[in-house]
Amino acid sequence: MRSLLVVLASLVLSNLLYGQIFEVKFKTDKDAKKYAKYMVDIEGTPRFIAELRSGLTKKPSGDYTWDSAQRSEWFIADPDDPLSLPYKVKDGARGKANKKQVVGIQNSHLDGIKPFAQNNSFYGISLEYKDRMARLDELRELRDSSDKGGKEWMAAHWVLLDGYESMHLWLSGMGYPGPAKKLKKESDRQRKAVAKEAEEEQRKRAIQGVGKVEVPSKLNADAERLGLKTRFKMQQSQHFRITYHTGIKDTQVVHCLKLAERCLAGFRAQFVEPYLAEDFQDLIPDNLWLEWHFGPDNAKVHTLLYEEHYGMSWGPRKEERMKLHGSRNYRGGENPLYLCYWRIENEGSLSGIITSNLGTISATVHFRTANTQVSVDWLEQAMGYWMSLEFLGRNSVTEKAFDWGVEDDDHTVSRREDDKKDKETVAEPNLSIGEKRLYLESALAEGVPFNVLMQTQLFDMKRGDVAKSWAMYDFLTRTYGREAQVFLRDMGKFAREGGPFQEKVRKAGDAALKNSGQDLFRMLDEAWKEHALKELGRGQ
Repeated sequence: MRSLLVVLASLVLSNLLYGQIFEVKFKTDKDAKKYAKYMVDIEGTPRFIAELRSGLTKKPSGDYTWDSAQRSEWFIADPDDPLSLPYKVKDGARGKANKKQVVGIQNSHLDGIKPFAQNNSFYGISLEYKDRMARLDELRELRDSSDKGGKEWMAAHWVLLDGYESMHLWLSGMGYPGPAKKLKKESDRQRKAVAKEAEEEQRKRAIQGVGKVEVPSKLNADAERLGLKTRFKMQQSQHFRITYHTGIKDTQVVHCLKLAERCLAGFRAQFVEPYLAEDFQDLIPDNLWLEWHFGPDNAKVHTLLYEEHYGMSWGPRKEERMKLHGSRNYRGGENPLYLCYWRIENEGSLSGIITSNLGTISATVHFRTANTQVSVDWLEQAMGYWMSLEFLGRNSVTEKAFDWGVEDDDHTVSRREDDKKDKETVAEPNLSIGEKRLYLESALAEGVPFNVLMQTQLFDMKRGDVAKSWAMYDFLTRTYGREAQVFLRDMGKFAREGGPFQEKVRKAGDAALKNSGQDLFRMLDEAWKEHALKELGRGQ
């Protein structure tokens, strides 16, 4: 029996890509003020987001060094236009710079740099912006193809509104406040076209219900007894709770709770609400069901609080798990059903953790993938990546590393599947084409066939398998809609039952996806490949 006791790697960061987007940190507030006009507000904090042009040296380890007596140059985005690039792009490489979007920094002002969008570039963002806008057009056309006000029109209308919400979150999170504001205005206009008071009030309550609650005195007492100087706070919304140490800002937690509620609403809008029926129920709880614990990066206290305060067990591989920073577990009882337990300092990517964990656990609940006799880890991985990429446009937490500069079983990922330069990877000198496209390239070049993928356990997955998990889920849900949800729920059911798993999945898939005359898994692989190539601009 497989139970939900999954360890998470600690914010795995891949090799730094040419064109990777960084967040630049300055030594003092005085230094930061010199560059304030080039910063954008993301999650309530002004940030300097840029691609490196010159002036820093990359070490073999992937870290960067610089001469404090020199200066560095950085490419910045136009916050009002994702299509305005700070450089020309030719044959996948950066060309002539747009001087209006180049900023010089005195290296003596630098305190450090950290990845912001580790597998992306401003060029990649521009490509994804076009894709997302095209998707909104498709959703609008789909809605308008039905009789206004009818059942089908209403269902499509709310999917469209969720598309606007996803796009707004993505633009805001990437640092494009101008188009985000315009999109919000259009979304509000579309929303007013049809009233749906009950659902709207429910969503508003979930967001507006964010607030501080009293921390159980035992938690801080246990922390003090274990020698921890910092204390804990707690905030919660309708569905989520975050317990966090005092090194994390209250405003960060408020943002994360609101983000989680919006992501959950988006998940329901796309994969649940349009398909609700007697034979398709909403399995996501409508009360407080998921908690995050963000403790300080103190391994000893982290270990003991988990055991003594939460009453959880580390299991037989305790020493191995102690080296990792996070885990997600089913808890049950009167507590929130699920606990995501992390040790992290205030500089961690809280938004990335929230979206990744929420996606994975939403899959566990929605498809009922806990306590299975057959592994369907691919489905949980797919939803973790889908949630992060859909609402943040980037993934900073992964249970399998995407190390693009290193071969994975003699495979590299080229920008083109037919690239004759077998050793050329998506890393230097190619300009990153965006995280989604990078995953599609990896899935095409390295992913195993679907009938193998759907039973591959997490720790046996390689880079291309994780990429194909997301890519296959995205393809299935966009292509087959309700039928895909029924098919995947059946897959979860068969995984719990055991027995001839693939035979059951094949039979259910033939019925749900209306397949006949060819092998289901071969059909899905071929259709997915055609879809992926089209997404990359290489299809018919």
